[in-house]
This record gives sequence, structure tokens and C-alpha cells, in this order.
Amino acid sequence: HALYDGWSRSFANPDLKLYFVQLAPFTCSWFTLQLNQAKFAAEEKNAALVTTVDIGNGTDIHPNEKGTIGKRLAALALKHDYGFTDLVADAPTLAGICSEEGRLALHFNNAKSWTYYDPAWGVDYGFEIAGADGVWKKAYLVNGNDGKTKVEPWKTKGIIEGRDLLLAADGIEKPLKVRYLYEKPWIGGLFADSGLPLGPFEAEVK
Repeated sequence: HALYDGWSRSFANPDLKLYFVQLAPFTCSWFTLQLNQAKFAAEEKNAALVTTVDIGNGTDIHPNEKGTIGKRLAALALKHDYGFTDLVADAPTLAGICSEEGRLALHFNNAKSWTYYDPAWGVDYGFEIAGADGVWKKAYLVNGNDGKTKVEPWKTKGIIEGRDLLLAADGIEKPLKVRYLYEKPWIGGLFADSGLPLGPFEAEVK
């Protein structure tokens, strides 16, 4: 906020637009920083965030896919500044969460449907959930791959049924908390129908 406010004053532009790039996966966790970047973007009406969890480089802090990042930044400007209001340029963000029948139901802005892609054909979605005891356990998508937690590589469809993400974990009867991409390798493979990836987040049932 201080950086934005300072630039806004220096340029004598109270409505200065700031489109910026979230830290990409690397050899260490950026989780807290990534959450704070997303928090700032949500709080500042003139700012927006590009998520890069799908294009990190494990050996270089500067990801190679600059073209992808550039297109995502350009999409934000086209939508918010140049009148392309029908363009879905903003990454999905959590809109609501509830606990029901031993699972968490997550609803998102900017997402009507989902697909999952893992180059290794796995189903490690990157979610963890916890109950009242606060113990985190790896979660699976109840509405992804027919709810299977282990799938043969060539049978992994990557299709997720419905608009919401439904999460469960063995041994957790009433999940209350969720976090996404907290654990290594911090690479995200969940994409909304816009083609934009879901970024790191943490939330709990209120």
C-alpha cells in the first residue's frame, strides 16, 4: 500500500493503475508473500494481480514464459481500461466456503468450470484441509476424477464436475480450514474456464 500510495503521489495520479505479477514457484515457499500480494490486489481498487503458479522455474527465480505473463497483464488492461468488459482477465478468487457432509465446498469468482492439468498425470491437487484440531491433511477433489485419490496416469481425465470445488480428506469428519499450494513444489494445475490458474490462498469456515 505504501508503494502504491507513493507512486500515486509522485505521478500526481490518484487513480493510478497498477497491474503486477505474483511471485512464481521457485526453490522456496513464497506462500505468505503471495497471500499478501493477493490481499493488496483485493483491497486496492486500482490494482490487479497476475497469477503465475503454473509457469514457475525451479532453477531460476525469473520464469522463462514472459509471453504468457505479458498476455495476462495485457488482458487486465484491455478489460479494465480499454472497454473489453466481456473479457475474463482476472484469475479466480475464493468467494465462499462452507462445510457439509464431511467435505468443504468452495465457490469462486471468475470461474464457471474447472480443469486440472499435471504434466506427470497425477492427482495431487495441492490442497490441504484441517478440522477443529488444526492438523492439516492432504485433500482430494470429491468432484474430480470421480473422487479417486489414486488414478493410473493414462486414466487421469483432469475433468472437474460442477462450478464449485468439493474437498475431503481421510480422517477429517468436519473440515473447517483449507489452504492451497502451501507445500512444495507449490505449482498449481487448476484452471478456470478462462484458462487462468487458481492462485495460492488460505481460508476457514466462519
